[in-house]
Amino acid sequence: MLSAGRTLQRRYQIESLLASGGMGNVYLAVHTRLRKKVAVKELLRVTDTLEKQRQFEEQFNQEAQLLAGLDHRNLATVTDYFEEAGHHYLVMEFVEGRTLSQVVGLAPRPISERRVLIWANELLEVLEYLHTRTPPVIVRDLKPDNIMLSSTDRHLRLIDFGIAKRLDPNKGTQPIVKGMGTEAYAPLEQYGGATTDGRSDLYSLGGTLYFLLSGREPVPAWKRGSKGASLPPLSQWNQSVTEQTWRGILKLMELHPNNRPANVSQARNLFNLRDL
Repeated sequence: MLSAGRTLQRRYQIESLLASGGMGNVYLAVHTRLRKKVAVKELLRVTDTLEKQRQFEEQFNQEAQLLAGLDHRNLATVTDYFEEAGHHYLVMEFVEGRTLSQVVGLAPRPISERRVLIWANELLEVLEYLHTRTPPVIVRDLKPDNIMLSSTDRHLRLIDFGIAKRLDPNKGTQPIVKGMGTEAYAPLEQYGGATTDGRSDLYSLGGTLYFLLSGREPVPAWKRGSKGASLPPLSQWNQSVTEQTWRGILKLMELHPNNRPANVSQARNLFNLRDL
């Protein structure tokens, strides 16, 4: 773990640890020449096998290249990536604010449907942008912990593409870092070797909206598929949720991808977004 005061590449001075996970750490740093705050993501040594570690490092570099080629107001911008002392680093825009998980946790009452639909509209816009790249980019781990609400412009930012992939019909799917996502938000096709596509992100969007409106994580897809568990109605916790929004979330969270909207445009039509 990097200590406060450590300087990387003679310009990124570490201030504090922001987050830590199985694949790496994220630090708050300051660009010493520009006096600008940045987020520095460090890939940890996650395996004792040299070959596998090299694969992780290659995937980490692919994530950096993928993000560096994207430009959207709802994506945290990548500005640099490098290797130093045998470790790999990714430098990103530092987003001041809170994750949507934190926003929900701090809310004194359930968040209104109108507010959640405003966020849903932003998330649909950025998913449409990603899914229409050539080749398409699939997030595969969309969840409240990976979405920041900026305190400066009040817009959302996706901040983690750790298991994103390019969907190339000529080469098959190419994961940036292998993984199946987070249980409550991962569709069935992300368990095992089934193909994932844009509809997988739409399932995760539905799970995210469910959490934002209820404060509770949805029942995981595998429990619904194997044990017959169902999603409790959102009206139990949030009286502002209309029948249209509830039906839309259920459609996004259909277990079989063929029963979900085929694309973002179809998903947008499930909700009343016209008057936002």
